[in-house]
Order: sequence, then C-alpha cells, then structure tokens
Amino acid sequence: TTLPPRPLWWSEGLAELWSAGEDALDETVIRDVTVSGRMPSLRNLAFVVNPVIYPIGGAIHRWLAQRFGDWRVQVFYRDLWKYRSFEQAIEAVYGVPIEQLEEELQYHFQQTYYPSVADREPLNIAAHTLAEFAVKPVAYRLPDDSLTRYLFLSPRTGYMNIYSDGLKAPGRRAIEVKGERSEQFESFHSSASRLDVRDGVLVFSSRYLDRDALFFWDLQTERVAGRYQLPDLVSILSPSWAPDGASVVFSGLTASGYSDLYRYWIDEERLEQLTHDRFQDTDPSISPDGSRVVFASDRTSYGPDGAINLFVLDLETRELGHLTYGPWRDQAPRWAVNDRVYFSSDRLGVSDVYSVDSSGTGRRETNTLTSTFDPQWVPSDSTLLLGGYHGLTFKVFRATRSLHPTLADTISLPDELDSAAWRWPELTASPYAKADPTPYRPGLSLDFAVGDALIAPGVGSAQGMVVRFSDLLGDHLLYAAASSFQVQGFGSLVDNINGTAFYLNRKSRLNWGVGAFRLRGLFYVGDFSTVYDRPRSARSPICGGRCRASNESPRNCDSSILTASTLQAISPTIRGVLVGSHPTT
Repeated sequence: TTLPPRPLWWSEGLAELWSAGEDALDETVIRDVTVSGRMPSLRNLAFVVNPVIYPIGGAIHRWLAQRFGDWRVQVFYRDLWKYRSFEQAIEAVYGVPIEQLEEELQYHFQQTYYPSVADREPLNIAAHTLAEFAVKPVAYRLPDDSLTRYLFLSPRTGYMNIYSDGLKAPGRRAIEVKGERSEQFESFHSSASRLDVRDGVLVFSSRYLDRDALFFWDLQTERVAGRYQLPDLVSILSPSWAPDGASVVFSGLTASGYSDLYRYWIDEERLEQLTHDRFQDTDPSISPDGSRVVFASDRTSYGPDGAINLFVLDLETRELGHLTYGPWRDQAPRWAVNDRVYFSSDRLGVSDVYSVDSSGTGRRETNTLTSTFDPQWVPSDSTLLLGGYHGLTFKVFRATRSLHPTLADTISLPDELDSAAWRWPELTASPYAKADPTPYRPGLSLDFAVGDALIAPGVGSAQGMVVRFSDLLGDHLLYAAASSFQVQGFGSLVDNINGTAFYLNRKSRLNWGVGAFRLRGLFYVGDFSTVYDRPRSARSPICGGRCRASNESPRNCDSSILTASTLQAISPTIRGVLVGSHPTT
C-alpha cells in the first residue's frame, strides 16, 4: 500500500520540534507572516517549499502538541496507511475538520503576535530600505571621497556576490566581487562572516580550494591585493581591521574543531593566536585606540543552553572581561569611533540593536516588529546601518533617527557574575578523559541490505539482493548486488547467477571508482517486453568491468551507481521470473 505523501511543513516542522526550540529568528518569521496577513492555510502550505516552512512547521507542531497532545503524532504514523490523503489522516487523528483546524491555528497566531503591533514599529516604517535579499552590510569611504558607500552580500543574481551602493544616494549599485564562479571565491559564508573596510581595502574570507583564505580586495582597482591561506586553520570568519592597518583579527577554526580568535600581521606575515580554549569565539572588533578586542562567545555558564555574551580582551595584558552577561544571544558586536559597542541581542524575544560603553552600561536602540542584525554606527552621516528581516526576506536598512524616540530601556552588567565557565563532562569521564588520540583508520561496515524473492509455482523462481558498505566518514563505499533465476527450460539457479560489485572513493575532490560484473541469461530489448534470445553458442556469461571518475560534489555522486546495482539485483524478482531474463541498466 502506498502511503499518502506528507507535505514538507509536516516533516520538517516535526524535525524542528524534536531537535531544537524556537529562537528569535523563528519567531521573527512567524510574526512577519502573521502581522502582514500572509500566513498560508494548512492546505496551501502544502505547496510552499520556501525555507519559511521550517519555523512555521515547527510552530504548528508545537501548537498541535499543546492543543491536542504530542502522542497523536505516533498515532498519525501508525494509522496513516488507512487513509487516501494527508488531510483525511489529520482529520481522523486530531478529530477536527481541516477547515476548523486552520481557523483555530490562524486565531492562535493572531492572539500571539497581533499585540506586538501596539508596542513595536515595522522595520520598513522605522527605517529606510536600502537593499533587498541582502545581509552583512558595512559602511565605508574611499580615500579622498566624501560619499559614504556601503557593501553587502546578496544572491540576487543566483550567485552570492559582494555589492556596493551609496548610503544616502543609492542608485549606483555595482558588483564589487563576483562569488561562486571560481575556486578563489567558492563561498563567502554569508550567514556567518562579516566584511570590513579600511582606506579603500576590503577584507573578507572565502572558501578557496580545501580551506578558507583571507582576502584583501582593493575597491579602487577592483583587484585582489592579497590572499593568505593559513595551514593551521580550515575556517576564517569575520575579519576586522586594526585602526593602524597593520593587522586584522578574525575568528579561526582549527582542523580539530576549536574556534578561537587570531590576529594576522600583514607585513610580517605572522599569525598570532589571541584565545586558546574550547569555547566558540566569533565576530571580533578592535577598539578605536587599538588596545582591546570585543567579541561574542559562549564561555559563560549559560553557554551549554545556547547563550552567547560579549567579552573584551586586552591585547597587551590578555585580561578577559565581561561586557554583557545573561541567558540570551548577544551577537555581531562592532566598536564605533564614539567608543560604544553596537550589537544585536534577543534578550526580549526579538533581535534588537543595543549599544553599551566599555563598562557594559547601555541602552536598546531599536524596537521593531521583526529582528535586526549586524549594526554599524556611521558617525559621518549620523546613521545606523543595519540588516533586518521584513517581508519574508533579509534586507539592509538605514535609520537616521532613533527607531523608538521614547525608548528608555537601559542595560548594565549585574553586580555579581558567575565566572565559572561551563565544562564538558566527557573531558573528566572515563574512558574519554584518559584515552589517547589515535589517527582515523577507515574500516567498512554494513549500512543496509535489501533483498527480494519470488516463486511462481510451475514456472520458476527469482531472487536478488543489494548491500552497501561504507566507512564512518563516507569516504569509501562498496556496493554489491547478486541475483539469479530458475525457469523451466532456461537453466538452473547456479547457471543464471548475476552479480556486480563497485567500489567508490570519495576521499578527495576527484571521485573515482572501479567495479566488475557478471551477467547470465536472456535479456530484454529496450521496450522491456521483447525477449532477446542469443544463439546457444553465445550463451556463456558476460563478464566485465567498469570505472568512473567525476569532479562532482563528493556527497552526491553515488546515486546512479546505487540505482544500477539495485536494478541489477532486484529486477529479476520483479520482471524476470516469467521469461527468465535479466534487464541491463
């Protein structure tokens, strides 16, 4: 029996429900579609393949669990085979007509998010929209130029590019760096890595061959001014200029998975490690006097629950101090020339922009319906440049006034801080704590085995199976398939054994594989209905081999091989028993 298909929102929403809680960005998406009146009905949601189905699907499942009980999910999958459609199954399991369920769900979202309209202002009203489908803005001025411009990342052409445009005089938008077209700029890490500019030189990171590289791009000549790959680091994120231009700081990831802060001295071509611990340190920014670095980290006791706070590192003494503290996510800090740090925080449920001084005392700068990110204060234009989410997409905004003039929310560090950083229990537990590291040795193990058999009384029988073996990392794959058939007048079970084996190596960018096969018996013509009967003198088994090499994505190059092996193994049980044949693939 074929089960009715489940819409994407159901499957992915269930994964969201069971894997993680709802964060500020999830709530931003749901609030945006609810307040704008664009929340689709359950039946229309089945046709949506946009990423919004992830947070919306998760929210629907949370409401269903609260309203009817989460045990009904198990009943749904147990009884799904009884129904012809997904809608029928939902109505039967939850005991409510689909129309009523849609109305109740819409009312739930309206009750939850409509009250926020009275307290918060839409982003498109509070600020001026500069660019759509855009993230990670940064303002700059070229030498001897009075026009303030800004850069941002956008996939508007289908490729992720770095664009530039005027901050207060838009209309001169141009692509500065073309991404995803060459091995140099394979990926800009648009969701995790910021840009920075000093004296007309843009610094950013990009995937280059097997690891990230640090790029310096001259905005006047539109050429690469420098490219550095660091052997000890596989990932480089959010590089930031030092005020004197002699170095940049960034977040680096080692091959062993440790995320720390690093400083690269350009003239000396020297790498200096600033932090050295097991915590995740991201988005560094150097103070105007060049003596301190502010960054985001999960090193507080709230870290295991996903909290991120801001810290300040003294570059001379290496002393580390709190700038914010609490069970929320403070991210993307950027030091301004007025010695204030601007950052985004979801401490009130929506990601707003905040600013603090060096003591951690500050205020909330925005109060919008949907979330804002990556703020930068531009003093020359008295403008707050920021990214935000509105209208079901990420955009870049410019605010020349306070986004909430009567806002009086102030923040400060608590008098007492829990300085105890969180620890991994595994580091002190046996046998992990005393285990010596050993190099990885690939070993094949069985992933799955599929087989089938068919007996037609008085005619014959057919059977086949396919198995797959792989190592832990999936670098080595081995497929094997075997089948046979026995039909009166067409040979015995042993005579008609067919088999194939194929080994695939995906360890490097160039994927290669070798295999061998044995085919015995009659064959279908291309129409899969006419049997091709070779002369008796030619009815010996066909044996041979095959090889394959490709430069495809290392994780997506084996589907055709699996399909061929499966057909060779299983097809005789489906088609071959009545005619004693084995179809080629």
